[in-house]
Amino acid sequence: MAQPLIPKRTSHVITNNTREDNTRQSKNYPKNSMDRFGDELSQVLVSYLSFDDRFRYECVSKRFRKTVFESVVDIDINDRFINLVTFNAKTIDTKMLTTIAIKCSHIETIDCRGIRNRYGSVSTVLHTFRHKCLHLRQIYCNLWRNSDQWIRSLGPLVTRIGDIYGCVEC
Repeated sequence: MAQPLIPKRTSHVITNNTREDNTRQSKNYPKNSMDRFGDELSQVLVSYLSFDDRFRYECVSKRFRKTVFESVVDIDINDRFINLVTFNAKTIDTKMLTTIAIKCSHIETIDCRGIRNRYGSVSTVLHTFRHKCLHLRQIYCNLWRNSDQWIRSLGPLVTRIGDIYGCVEC
């Protein structure tokens, strides 16, 4: 005997002479699901974007927002980056810096050897990334006169030193 057809995805409810569609969707996606395929394709596409473009295209779709920062595992901090997170001549916008660190939580390596003029801000930047990026394993840096501010707490993570500038105590 044929079994009766039972709707699995949509049920129709008639109340007060109106018809409502209640759609139930599964939250579990099988391995070959189109949604999963879309996430993986989005990750590949987004991995080719520059760091600045990732922030621009973050608002394109929910899928991009979910995957845009997952592939960021290393970051180069240079004078341009420091100027980006500075709201006046000398003060770092810690709120913006924290937002960047939270969005890029998969960072494993920070390279701050590109800082030439704004080395006084390195301590704030490195401590913010250290507290928000739990996967951080390596820091590449130069040693400056004020490196003692952060070297004691972040010293075990420093794996490469580029140059030593005016560092007598080191």
